[in-house]
Amino acid sequence: MSYPNESGIRPVEYKILIKPDIVEEKTAGGIIKPDKTHEMEGWAQVKGTLVAIGGAAFGDPFTAEEHDCLVPGARVYYSKYSGITFTGSDGEEYRICADKDIGGVVENENAVPIVQARKRGGLSAA
Repeated sequence: MSYPNESGIRPVEYKILIKPDIVEEKTAGGIIKPDKTHEMEGWAQVKGTLVAIGGAAFGDPFTAEEHDCLVPGARVYYSKYSGITFTGSDGEEYRICADKDIGGVVENENAVPIVQARKRGGLSAA
């Protein structure tokens, strides 16, 4: 089954195309976030859907098992601030980055990553 790529961009070589999850404009309590905050959260987004892959993407050193999981339509975590963001021809936001920017495949949508904040004396959960 193929995953639709309506962005108007096809990645080449080891590049991949990701559609980041939408960042909500309001907090859970209903407060509207300022534009600057919303934009910063969009750049910091780390979860999305793999839309398309270049011909050399996920080759060596990825294992065959990893390659089988990393197909268009897969839900993935990727490096914060990686790649280039752009608006596709369909009006949706996309990010194009290197295959090595994928940190993991989402197997459980209810899993919540623990974000760590650097504090004096080491790292602690934020």
